Amino acid sequence: MNKIIILIYTIILLSGCSSLQYYAEFASGQLDMISKERPINDVIRDDKTPDKIRQKLELIKKIKRFAIDELQLPDNGSYEGYVDLGREYVLWSVTATPELSMKPYQSCFLLVGCMNYRSYFEKEQAENFAAGLQKKGYETYIGGVAAFSTTGWLEDPVVSSMLSWSDTHLAGLVFHELTHQKYYVKGDTTFNESLAVFYQYYGIDRWLQKNGTEKNINGYKQYLKRKGDFKALVISHRSWLQMVYKSVLTPDNKRLMKGSVYKHLQESYKRLKAEKWHGYRGYDLWFSKGLNNAKLALFSTYNLYVDSFNKIMEKQCNHSVSCFFSKVEQIGSMSKNERTSLMQSLLKE
Repeated sequence: MNKIIILIYTIILLSGCSSLQYYAEFASGQLDMISKERPINDVIRDDKTPDKIRQKLELIKKIKRFAIDELQLPDNGSYEGYVDLGREYVLWSVTATPELSMKPYQSCFLLVGCMNYRSYFEKEQAENFAAGLQKKGYETYIGGVAAFSTTGWLEDPVVSSMLSWSDTHLAGLVFHELTHQKYYVKGDTTFNESLAVFYQYYGIDRWLQKNGTEKNINGYKQYLKRKGDFKALVISHRSWLQMVYKSVLTPDNKRLMKGSVYKHLQESYKRLKAEKWHGYRGYDLWFSKGLNNAKLALFSTYNLYVDSFNKIMEKQCNHSVSCFFSKVEQIGSMSKNERTSLMQSLLKE
C-alpha cells in the first residue's frame, strides 16, 4: 500500500494541472482494486469460492510458475492476489485518430511516456474522453480490457475479468502482461504491445507442448491460422488507407477512397469466411461494431511487429529465450526512429 501511495502522489505532484483529474481518477480506481484484493491461496481455501474460480486460480499459479521457470519472466508478487471486480472489464481503453490519418492520438504520462491509447477504470469516463476527442474531429474506438500491467511498478493481481478466458488463452494473457514487466520501452506502444503479443503466442506454444492435450493443440493451431488470415487482411487494408491519406488527392477524394477501402475490407472478410473458414464467425463481432481508423490503428499497435519478433527468435536466436531478450534490449536502446526502421525491415525479410 505504501508503494502505491508514494507513487500516486509523486505522479500527481510532477504532473501538469491538465492531467491532474485523470491521474486522480486512475489512482482512485487502482486503490479500489487494492482494497478488494485477497491472497489467491485464501480465495482457493474459502469454502464459499465457486469451483470454477478455484480451478482457474489454481491454474494461474501453475501458469505463473511455468512463466518463471520456462520463459524467464519476472518472479515477483504479481498474480498472487485476486480481485473480484463485479464488472466485465478491468479497464476501458480509448484509441483515437484523425479522420484522414492512421496516426494514433498520443496520451503522455510521466512513467511510461506517450501511448497510443488512454485507459479508464470507469466506462463512463472513457466515453466522456472519447466524446471530447470526437468534437475535435477525431475518430475513436473504445475497447474493454480484461487485464493490464503496471509494468513492474506495482504487483498486479489476478482480476475476475481474466477468468472468462479459456485455459489456453488465460495462459497467454498472463505471459503477455508479465512480458510488459520483463521489458518495456518508454514511449513506444507498438513495440511494447507487439513484443507482448509475440511472447504470449510463443509462451502458449511452449505451454501446450508440456501441458496441452491433442485437442488443445489442434484447436490452438486452427486459431493461429485464422488469426494470421485476419491479421493479414486488416494490416493490408491499413497500409492501403495509409497510401490514400499520404497521397496528393483532395480531402474529399480521400474520403471517397476511404469509404471504398472499408467496404472492400468488409467484403474481403465475408469471402474469407465463406471460402477458407467454412463459415467460421469468430471475428463477426469485431466487424459488427463498425470500422474506422482508430480501430485499425489499435489492431496495428498490438500486431504490427509480431512477425518481426518471430524472426528474431527463430532466425537470430534459434529459440533461445536469453538471446531473444538480449536482442530486444539492444533494439530497445535505439532511438525510436532507428528501432522503427529495423522492425519494419525485418517484416520485409
